[in-house]
Amino acid sequence: MSELKNLLAHIKISIQSTVSLRESFLLQSFFMLLSNLVFFLFWWIYFDNFNSIKGWMLSDIACLYGIVNGAYGVFSVFLGGSRYLSRMVFEGDLDMLIVKPKNLLLQIMGSKSTSSGWGDIVSAAVFLAFSGYITIINLPFLVLFILTACIVIASFSIIMGSLAFWIGDSHALSKQIFEFLLTFSNYPKSIYAGAIKVFLLTIIPSGFIGFVPIETIKTQSLSGVLYILGFTLVYAYCASKIFYCGLRKYSSGNKPGFKV
Repeated sequence: MSELKNLLAHIKISIQSTVSLRESFLLQSFFMLLSNLVFFLFWWIYFDNFNSIKGWMLSDIACLYGIVNGAYGVFSVFLGGSRYLSRMVFEGDLDMLIVKPKNLLLQIMGSKSTSSGWGDIVSAAVFLAFSGYITIINLPFLVLFILTACIVIASFSIIMGSLAFWIGDSHALSKQIFEFLLTFSNYPKSIYAGAIKVFLLTIIPSGFIGFVPIETIKTQSLSGVLYILGFTLVYAYCASKIFYCGLRKYSSGNKPGFKV
């Protein structure tokens, strides 16, 4: 419980710091909302000419966008510090966090909040409302899958950021691979097949952010829910282990010549 309180305290400070720059906060949130709506407009135009993509309708795509944007928005606002993990490792910025008697990984995740994440959260609400998926039966699943997708995103970000423990300045590489995760999560299951689908359920787990939750909601599958929960817990555990394994290689002022 104390660890959760510490995380919430870090998140509160990060959000207050972000919101204090009011004009920047509003602009970033608005343009992220606008960007998401523009991308969805392309799908609207597509489905205006074609009825479906192998069983996927516009409403399914809207729900997909709702879950993905909601998960990424929650991640950006509340757990966004993990996006900067590789840079923190390379530049020795973990020093000030390691000395505190608190969970290091939770401190890192709660250390940054991004204004644009609020735009993602608002757009998620718009997409879900448009999709027609919000019903008494579906609502618990939607909330659950936004949270599990958020955990998968955070775990993947931690794994990518932890590369810096072994290969040094990996921020650009981590950022690029992270973008792959989000890009692949925004498309329906039906366009992927064979090895690519396996790849998106293992190496880059985009499927568990996007199309697997949608398929589970459509089929009301209890086994699908357990499958997603099981993967999320195992993946988060592996991310934590990889981080703390890499932490053993960390030395104070990790970047040569950066600190005195």
